[in-house]
Amino acid sequence: MLQHCLYRVGNGNLGALVTLIGFVIGEWLLIFGPLSGLRESAQSIELSLPGGAPATLPNLAGVNGWIMVIPIVILGGWWLLRSRSGSYLSGWDWRLAGVLLGMIGGLAWLAAWPTGWQYGVGIVGATSTYIEAFFQGVGVLNWGSFVVLSLPIGALLAALQTRDFHWQIPDVPSTLRMVTAGVVMGASAALAGGCNIGHTFTGLATLALSSLTASLFIFLGAWFGNYMRFICPHRTETRLVCANCEGETP
Repeated sequence: MLQHCLYRVGNGNLGALVTLIGFVIGEWLLIFGPLSGLRESAQSIELSLPGGAPATLPNLAGVNGWIMVIPIVILGGWWLLRSRSGSYLSGWDWRLAGVLLGMIGGLAWLAAWPTGWQYGVGIVGATSTYIEAFFQGVGVLNWGSFVVLSLPIGALLAALQTRDFHWQIPDVPSTLRMVTAGVVMGASAALAGGCNIGHTFTGLATLALSSLTASLFIFLGAWFGNYMRFICPHRTETRLVCANCEGETP
């Protein structure tokens, strides 16, 4: 989502920059703007566990976390070994890329903790610091803020090395659609307290109930969006073609 926009900005995609601007607007509306009350009201509803324990799946079940982690690791490893290899756009094998990303996610916890950022890789909480810095100064920037800043820079260096950098300018209808999508995405991420990186990439590792819930609906939303955007029009077009064929006289 957002990290993809940051990556595409480094490749020269101005459409991704437009989406990123829309994201910042949507995030501002829910965190600092006129809709902040809506976010605070929605996030005030919390699941409280006995003793103030973190709302994680092991704590909810009342068991040691390793009792759940070990079977998940075993089943996940078995699934990875049995899965077919593959890559996207001549890139790395998805299993290798996943393992490396997992290692980066784990190392992020260790690197961030001494700085006071007591979380792994997160995007939404980090981008909001730039909005806050606009009003309160750069002193509010933290470890996560510079991680976000490094994403387009790293993408730019990679694009220049592979000679993949080229400017991409969207047309007016695409620009309007991207701004709208960015605002909705930013507002949704602010309301959910994270995006697919903060909740799925990082939060699932903690078995947090909030991340489990958010990740489930992220997948459902992505499926529904793809169905409405690509599958449904294709099926409608296929029905029309078939209807026309049946109506033809031999």
